Amino acid sequence: MSKKGRRVPYEESYLEEISKEFSKNEESENVFDELLITINCGLCNSLELHEKRWFFHIASGNYEIFKNSSKYSIDLKPLLELACFDDFKFRQVFSDYYNDLDGYKINSKFKVDYEKTLQTYDSNLGTFELVVKATPISVFEKEADILYLNAKFEEWSSIINNHKDAGDILLNRLIHYTNTFKNEFIENRGMGYFWIKTHKRILLLRSKYMYISGKQIFKDSKYFEINIGQNRIEYNYESHCHVAVKHFSLGVGINDKSHFYKDFDLTNIINLLPKIFSIANNLHIFNESIIASKDAKSFFFEYNSQVYALWVCEGKGRQVRFIEVTSFYPTEGNKHIEIYSKLTKSNPVILEGKSLAFFH
Repeated sequence: MSKKGRRVPYEESYLEEISKEFSKNEESENVFDELLITINCGLCNSLELHEKRWFFHIASGNYEIFKNSSKYSIDLKPLLELACFDDFKFRQVFSDYYNDLDGYKINSKFKVDYEKTLQTYDSNLGTFELVVKATPISVFEKEADILYLNAKFEEWSSIINNHKDAGDILLNRLIHYTNTFKNEFIENRGMGYFWIKTHKRILLLRSKYMYISGKQIFKDSKYFEINIGQNRIEYNYESHCHVAVKHFSLGVGINDKSHFYKDFDLTNIINLLPKIFSIANNLHIFNESIIASKDAKSFFFEYNSQVYALWVCEGKGRQVRFIEVTSFYPTEGNKHIEIYSKLTKSNPVILEGKSLAFFH
């Protein structure tokens, strides 16, 4: 990479590859050094989103080792508090307390065991093996985390409540679905003040996580294509916001939606779904399926012993006709069984080590 003139961003796939064994990879250390210099020069915001995310995760996971190494001997904590890393810090803290945002039941986090990791240090090669373990959280750390989440809740609540359409389509649609969910499943369920307050806080913090995830997913494109037979389907902002709010909200309010609990998360849906239906197309399963009407159409497949439903329909708001994913979720209950049990189930194939079959 040229060091003169305007720097050329690193490809995301390249950073993922070299981070697999960071401590054994001189190339990854060189990249880290370059990004560290850029950040120290006050140019953090000049980095691409995936570059900042890569640096944050490497630095936050290893800062004690960096601090004690002969090469760096610096404390990276102040850098990780910069505003340009705040989305990544939020995702990290939020993930630690995902199932208990008040922290009452959270007593440990998975962290690097620095003592055992440093014992693996090879002074000749300058390498070490990362050792991770469940580490008890101190009262001070938990208090700091909860105060941080509370501050983010107040900040995000202000954005949600005072937002005016400024061209951020992702935020616009997320606010729409968040408010709809809040009205339907929290505020109009006949529950008391403190219950409503607690669940609104959970919903809003999750919606911030969903927004950050959406920015990561759609940083280079407004939509992703899923080919089903002869049809090109969009997974776009609308798709993401609908699926995120309605089907990743287990335990929020009193809702009757089905929720993802394995294999799919907010950021890997756009990687897995195209692979899944690419296999279906290669097997000629849906090639005769023509989506010609404006009516919604569903497709069912079974992945890792769980049946999923994917709904598509003609999209709105453009002059050119297009089809979009309107919903995607794991099925449950007799209603769905009655539908796909009447269909033919294909022979299973293996995708990423898990069984995959289609209903057609």
